[in-house]
Order: sequence, then structure tokens, then C-alpha cells
Amino acid sequence: MSPSRMVEVMENGGREVIVLLKVDSRASITEADDLDLARLPDRPRLKIERKRSFDERSLSEHLAGGNLPKVDSIESIFSSGGPRSVLDSPVSSRYLSFESHPMLAEAWDALWESIVLFRGQPVGTIAALDHSSEEVLNYDQVFVRDFVPSAMAFLMNGEHDIVKNFLVKTLHLQGWEKRIDRFKLGEGVMPASFKVLHDPIRKTDNLIADFGDSAIGRVAPVDSGFWWIFLLRAYTKATGDMTLAESPECQRGMRLILALCLSEGRLRLPYRNPSPLLHGIAMCSIHAQRRRRRKEFIERIGIRLQALSYHMRNYFWLDFQKLNVIYRYKTEEYSHTAVNKFNVIPDSIPDWIFDFMPSRGGYFIGNVSPARMDFRWFALGNCIAILSSLSTPEQSAAIMDLLEERWEELVGEMPLKIAYPTLDDHEWRVMTGSDPKNTRWSYHNGGSWPVLLWVFTAACIKTGRPQMAQRAIHLAESRLSKDGWPEYYDGKLGRYIGKQARKFQTWSIAGYLVANMMLHDPSHLGMVSLEEDRTMKPPVKRPSGMSPSRMVEVMENGGREVMVLRKVDSRASITEADDLDLARLPDRPRLKIERKRSFDERSLSEHLAGGNLRKVDSIESIFSIGGPRSVLDSPVSSTYLSFEPHPMLAEAWDALRKSIVLFRGQPVGTIAALDHSSEEVLNYDQVFVRDFVPSAMAFLMNGEHDIVKNFLVKTLHLQGWEKKIDRFKLGEGVMPASFKVLHDPIRKTDNLIADFGDSAIGRVAPVDSGFWWIILLRAYTKATGDMTLAESPACQRGMRLILALCLSEGFDTFPTLLCADGCSMIDRRMGVYGYPIEIQALFFMALRCALSMLKEDGEGKEFIERIDIRLQALSYHMRSYFWLDFQQLNVIYRYKTEEYSHTAVNKFNVIPDSIPDWIFDFMPSRGGYFIGNVSPAKMDFRWFALGNCIAILSSLATPEQSAAIMDLLEERWEELVGEMPLKIAYPALESHEWRIITGSDPKNTRWSYHNGGSWPVLLWLFTAACIKTGRPQIARRAIHLAESRLSKDGWPEYYDGKLGRYIGKQARKFQTWSIAGYLVAKMMLEDPSHLGMVSLEEDRAMKPPVKRSASWTN
Repeated sequence: MSPSRMVEVMENGGREVIVLLKVDSRASITEADDLDLARLPDRPRLKIERKRSFDERSLSEHLAGGNLPKVDSIESIFSSGGPRSVLDSPVSSRYLSFESHPMLAEAWDALWESIVLFRGQPVGTIAALDHSSEEVLNYDQVFVRDFVPSAMAFLMNGEHDIVKNFLVKTLHLQGWEKRIDRFKLGEGVMPASFKVLHDPIRKTDNLIADFGDSAIGRVAPVDSGFWWIFLLRAYTKATGDMTLAESPECQRGMRLILALCLSEGRLRLPYRNPSPLLHGIAMCSIHAQRRRRRKEFIERIGIRLQALSYHMRNYFWLDFQKLNVIYRYKTEEYSHTAVNKFNVIPDSIPDWIFDFMPSRGGYFIGNVSPARMDFRWFALGNCIAILSSLSTPEQSAAIMDLLEERWEELVGEMPLKIAYPTLDDHEWRVMTGSDPKNTRWSYHNGGSWPVLLWVFTAACIKTGRPQMAQRAIHLAESRLSKDGWPEYYDGKLGRYIGKQARKFQTWSIAGYLVANMMLHDPSHLGMVSLEEDRTMKPPVKRPSGMSPSRMVEVMENGGREVMVLRKVDSRASITEADDLDLARLPDRPRLKIERKRSFDERSLSEHLAGGNLRKVDSIESIFSIGGPRSVLDSPVSSTYLSFEPHPMLAEAWDALRKSIVLFRGQPVGTIAALDHSSEEVLNYDQVFVRDFVPSAMAFLMNGEHDIVKNFLVKTLHLQGWEKKIDRFKLGEGVMPASFKVLHDPIRKTDNLIADFGDSAIGRVAPVDSGFWWIILLRAYTKATGDMTLAESPACQRGMRLILALCLSEGFDTFPTLLCADGCSMIDRRMGVYGYPIEIQALFFMALRCALSMLKEDGEGKEFIERIDIRLQALSYHMRSYFWLDFQQLNVIYRYKTEEYSHTAVNKFNVIPDSIPDWIFDFMPSRGGYFIGNVSPAKMDFRWFALGNCIAILSSLATPEQSAAIMDLLEERWEELVGEMPLKIAYPALESHEWRIITGSDPKNTRWSYHNGGSWPVLLWLFTAACIKTGRPQIARRAIHLAESRLSKDGWPEYYDGKLGRYIGKQARKFQTWSIAGYLVAKMMLEDPSHLGMVSLEEDRAMKPPVKRSASWTN
């Protein structure tokens, strides 16, 4: 069964059957806009019948107001004696009204020939009409982005109806249910393209749409929805008619598109989508929706525009002065006041930029993300930045200055370079996956694209430099026609027709026409340009003392507590159903918690009143001579001595308890490291959510529950804070990466400072924090046998907020979570952006844990349904596409590429030449694992220990896959364990890969830190996986290795070297999770019943995938 959807319109006794999803929406818009309609020439206003909705009327009725004749086929339009154009507009020959170039008539003929008909009505233009090529591929389709310049040409020529038809038809397509494999796409996703199949015998038109399932790499077209809004505004400006834009269907369509962009999600920064285009579309939408009821969207757009413009103008802008600042950047600034916000390493600045950057000029660089700046020039983004007024007038002028100064490089002999410079040699291999189509100075890799002429001309006119556009058009006219209107040109100067370029490429033709018409009649600029919004002021320099971090000050003042926290209100309860029987756990005392008032209506001390926690003044008093052994007076606080102890155990417990952090005398977590030998504290004195998990497991297994409860309650309060970085508000459900307690003994106050990513390296939101919090909440419930905390309204709401971030609709075509580098344990740039295995496995486990704790009523029921659906899709996707064993490696090795079909075997268009050499020797005949990442044209074949261990514990891996992972560990013990368990990733990135992927990170050199370092903390997860798969002897062997070194080496954070023989060059000593990881591994091995806290049994409803044949379809 094909995921593509069809509409069949049959002429049957005059009756039409349109198989379309019903769209119901109610809204309208104003005709207010920032460019005066009076600037446009007079246009006939179209009249549209408003008595019935769009879906209650046929397509022919929609178009009844136009002058479109019905024709049987596109050939009849151009037959001898037939009409000159299907579009009988009174101004259809207007292109001849100015002194014409001979190419113009030829261009119009070619454009008309590319028109696609649906039931005799024009609905778009195909991508290319190249009769010389035998392979059609997907060039016979109507692409949304490709049609935009064609639409502009028709609008400027007064031929409006084809554009209206296109807008109506694509709006209908948006309403289809879109599914790829078992994953349902967001409702607002617009198609990438559609195709009309005409059957002259049955007199039917079949419409096939592609939402990314047939595209190369299976990527959803993020830009389609933006271009649709852009084109709707252009149509309104050209016709002076707001009727179409005001229709409920168009209003709803816009809202659905915007909902995908404005929904709260995992990404912290405001540039979730292509930023210049998103900025322009948001501007178009806010004007289109200003007068009516959609106040909520207008407010959200306004807030996002402020944050987005500030962010882009601050961090994406590059000129000579800014380049000098970046060149002098310091790194490793763990502070919200950091100058180097993204921890960009100056050594990663490419050499070419220093010669390329003139003293006069500037531009928006290609990308800014954690520890990474892509300094390449991208023409479309910069031109749209000018047209949308994302760039300030000064920045717009600077972009044009740059183009003048670097005309040879950016324009050359054929306008316009899509990107500059080209990726060459090692960069090409690493970044494109050895793509044979994107070789140096070809296609997207530095090719010259004539279609860009129209946006370039518009930018020139807006900035008052039409002579630049005239010069570029002259260059195009010297070649385009005689070369057959190719798609793109190759070479450093754009001298050669692209090696795989199609001839008679429609948008090359249309781009030339639009550029000509706009240059001869600048009033057309109003269709594509937005004036600057004065409310979005250019950024001002921030004072160094301004802190975005939030504080809670709890003051003891006459017994009264003042907590500066946002009120959290939630209403729900949960069931105690779970997939592991509580009876399997040893008996625990059930805690009793007062339920008369909500969590937020009671103080922290009241929450903890049911425990055995004593109030102490400072952490030092806990360990003073003659003082109590532990602040946690649990009746089983010495159970670690109940089995034959190793001498390291007592030392480990002492070190763990010394790391405890107090808040108002109550323990709330453990600091990351207590290394007195290091002068630089950095952020190791904070309580990290992910770092505390092994400590929490140790305390729970030892019967010391209260510190874990305190931690869960406190971090839940922190989630409720309003989180703002620069001018961007983070998602409500985001959990902190860490927090720190500042104690003032004089004022007797405790100040709590939380970090939500603003002080982290690279300013990345901790995607994994919320997942670990849910996993830990379930572990607490399993250890205590007490559901009271998990059932509380506050915890129910906290879980729902976390899940809402992950389950919100976006532009995803996969059920996996799209993440930035540095958002998890690997918190630096390591090439794990995309869909890293660690996040996907934690996401899967958190979903299953939440499913066992959410109440099936009210809001909880909706989330349970959404979780069930997502788990089905996620398990199928991971088991099908992330799994690698010897047989699957052989399949990938034989992949064919460029399969434009939903039946493609090579779903992600992975190029076999990109498979690294090491994997062929590393992969044993027996064994397998989940690879690091799968995304369009990219497979990261590296082994990541955390993700694979969590896959076993969460039952993301089937029993057969779990056994295969353990087989691999046994077969490759030397590589993955070595002399110190466990390699965080294998193999290390070296040489050019290290330079390109990590940005020359001096901390992640080969076989060090995240780049192939050995991390003792992973011992607890490894042991749990060994026990679950029935191989405890493997865990015992790994623990023995750790015991031979850990204590005498001072419990370091990580080890370096191919075998993990050397203490890490920047590793902290007395790293708390190294200590706790060892303790948990020992206790779990001695008492396997503890496994129930961290393991989930297989859900039989999630069946493993069946083997696919070559003819398999979705």
C-alpha cells in the first residue's frame, strides 16, 4: 500500500467525486499590510462565492470567476490555430510593452509549455521539460518551491488564475492524512510536489502528492509551507483581492503551518526552521491575520519575530569587525555572561574567510550551532533576509557591498552561486558522504543557479542598486537561451553547463522573466518585499551584569518562607499499573504523604516531613568527628556491608556522601565532582540531573529514599520557572541541566541558581534531563512501592509538560527526535546532531515509564494514546533502520542511490562509498548493535555505549537484538572495554574527521573524553544490561577491571587511550558518578532484584519488523 494519497475526479453524469479530507476552520484576515496597495497597478478584483465553504464546492466552481476555457489536454493549447495561452488575460501580452529582448518571447513560450492541467484547468508548472533526457526522475512534477518564480511571472503579467488554482489545490493537499511507515506527519505539512496522471479513456485525473516519502533522504519539505504563505500574500498584493486569503480554509492553512514552527519543542534557540524564510513568512502571516480572532497566533508570531530578529542579527551576522572578534574568542566559558556563546573554537575558522572578507561588506553566515559556525555564503538566505527585512537597512547595504566587492566569486560568468566556497577533498567526503552529484563547484556545492536571478534582482531594487541586477541579467542573457535554459552551471566561475543539469528547467526560465519584469516595472517589488518593522530594533550591547539565570531565594524570617517560584497548577492522578511486578522487589516501608494540599501549596520541608531527614546547618557538620555517619538515618543505611565487601566499597560510600548538597538543611542531590586538587571549579560544583541518576540509584538500592524524593520535588519546582534566554522563551516543560545552591550563613539564606542551557557549553538545552527525571521517578516508585509522589498533580503535570515537548507536531518525517549536538551526556560537538541513538533510546524508555505512571483520565488519557502511537512508530523505525549486523551491512554495501520513490530500498539515500573502512573489519559474523545516527544521506556507524545499553533495558531492542549486542561486546571486548570499562564511543574521530566534525576541539582529541574515552560511570548500565540478558559473568569481569584501577587513581571522570589505560588529561578526580556507577553495579550484581528499578520487560504489542523484500512498499 502506497503512502501517497490520490484524488480521483470522475465525470459521471455531471457528478464530481472529490476524495479530500474535510477541512473546517473559521477565521478571516485584514487587508492591512506594510506595503501600500496603491503602489501596484490596477488589477481586476476577483469575486468568489462565499455562501459555501471551499470543500462544499467543486474545483470548477472555485475557478468560475476566471476566464479559463476548458481543454482536454495541454497539447491542444499549443496546436495550430489554438489559443495563444490557456490564460486569456487582458494583459497576457504585457511582457511586450517594454523594449523586449529576443529571449523574452522564447522564455514565455517555454513557460507556457510547462503548464500542468488538472481537469482542464492550469494548476502549476512542471520542474523541467527536457526531452533530451531519458530519465524523467521527478522533474515531471509540480514542486511548491519551483513554482514560486513561475507564479511571480504570471502575477506580474496579470495572469492570476493559475496561481489561485495552485494555492487552492495545495491547500487541499495539506488536508490529507500523511503517513510514512507507521509515523503520522504533522497536519500542517505542505507537499513537496504533486503530479497529475491523466487517463484519456476513463476521463479521470489522478493526483499523486509527495510529502517527503518519495524524496531523496525522505525529508519533509520544511520550506513548502513558507513559500505557500509567501505566494498567498503575493497573489493578494497583485490582485488587490483579499477574498481568497480571508477564506476560513486559507486562515486555517496558515495556522497549521505556523503551528509546526511555533510549537514548543526540544530545540532551545529561536531558529528552529530556515530563519530568513521563516522571518519573512511570519511577517506575511501577521499582516494577513491582524484583524480577526486569531489573537493567540498574532501574539506568538510577534514574540517569535522579536527573538528571531535579535538572534539572527546578533549571532549570524558576519563582517570584518565581527570576524576579528571571533578570531580572538576564548573558549570554555561556563557562564551566562560568556562572550563566546556557542563555544566556537577559533582554530575551526576556515582559512579562506580571512582573504574573502572585505573591509566593506558583510552577510549572514550559513549556520550557527553549538561549537560550530558555517562561514559559507548562501545566496537565497541572504536575498530573502533583505526582502523580508530580517536584515537591517545597514546590513542589507553591507550584503550588497559584499556582492560588489566579491562579484567574481559570488556571480562570476553566470548568476548566482548558490553557496560559496565549495566543499573540497576531505570536507566533501565527510560532510556530503561522498555525494557524486555534489562534487566541487557543482550542483548545491558551489554551482551557479540562474533561478536565483529573480530574488537577487528584487534585493538589488530594494537596496537602490538596480544597475547590479542589470549587469547580472546581461550575463544570463549571454548564455541561458543558447544553452537550453539549464538548471545550473558548474565551475568556479559558472562557465560550464551542469554535468547532470536538466535543460528547459522551468524555474530558470521563470527566474529570468521575473527579473526582467521587475527591473522594468519596480512596482512589482511590492509582491515580494516587506518593509522594516520598527518594533524590531537592532540589537543593543548587553551590560555584562545582566543575568538571564533565575534565582529562588528562601529566607528564614520569623518562620516564614518566601519562594520566588511560578505557581504550578495541575490536576490528574495515575494508575499503579506497570510491566514489572512490584512483588519482585523486596519489601520496603511505604511512605505516607499528606494529600490535603498540592505540592505547590506546601513548603519543601513539609514535603519531606514523612522521611527520617534531620535538619543540619552545613554539609561539613555531617562528617565532623563524632558526628553521625550519614545524614540519611535509614534503617538499612549499612546494607552495603551485608555481602562480602570489597575494600573499595566503604571508601566509595564515604566519597558519595561527601558529595551531598544541602538546601535548607535537607539533601537534594550530589555535586558532579569533589576534586580539591583542581583550582578551576568550572561547573563541577553543581547538581546535574543526568549525573545524579547513578547516585540516586545507589541511594535507592541502599534504602535511602528521601534524598531522591527531595531531588525529584526540587527539580519539578525548577521546571515551573519561566525560562528565557536573550529574548527567546524556552518550552515550559524543559528541565534544568543542573542547579547550584549558594548558602549565606550570615543572612541564613539559600539561593538556588538553575541552568537551562544558558550557561552550558554551546548554549544547548538538555534534552535528556526530562527523560532521566521520568526514569528516576519510576525507579523511586519501584524502590519504595509508593505511588503517592508519582500520583501527585504536580508530578503528573510535570510528566505531561516533558512529553508535550517531544510529541508536538513538527516537520518530522521520522518518529525519532531531531536534536542538536551537545544535548545529552556527549555535551560537546561530536557530530551527533540529527537523531542520536542515546536520545532515541532514552526517549523510548521515558515514554514507556510515563505510560506506566499516567492516569487514564482527563489530559492523561490523551497523552497515553499519543504515547502508544509514537511507541509503535519509534520501535519500528529504530529496529528497522538503526540496527546493524553483518547481513545488514552487506545490504547497505550494495545500495543503489537516487531512488525517487516511496518503494525505495535505500530509504535515506546513503551512498555506499561513505561507509567507513573500519566497519568492515570491526563487524563480527555474530553480533550487532544500534548505530549512532540515521538521517538523510547519513549513517553514523559509530558504537555508542549508553544508547545500546538503554536499548536493552527499555526493550527497544528485541530479545534477539539484545543478545546480539552482548555478543558484539564479547567479540570486541578489547575495542569496547579494554582495560577500563566502558568506551563511550568507538572508534575515535581522527585527523581530518576530528577537525571537521568537532571543530578542532582540544578536549575531544582522539581516544579522549567523548571521542573514544573510557567512562567508569557506564559500568552500572552495562551491568544492568548483562543481568537482563543473562550474562552476569561479563559484568563481573568488567567490575574486576574497574576495581584494579578506580580507587588508586582517585575515581577519575574518564580515561584516555585506545585501551583506556591513562587517566583523562582533563578528567576530574572524585567524580561522583564514577563512584556511584561502581556502587550500583556492585549492588545490582549482588542483588539482581534491583534490576526492576531500571529495566522494562518487552511489550508484545510492539512486534519486531519483518524482513523487507525488494518489492516491499509502505
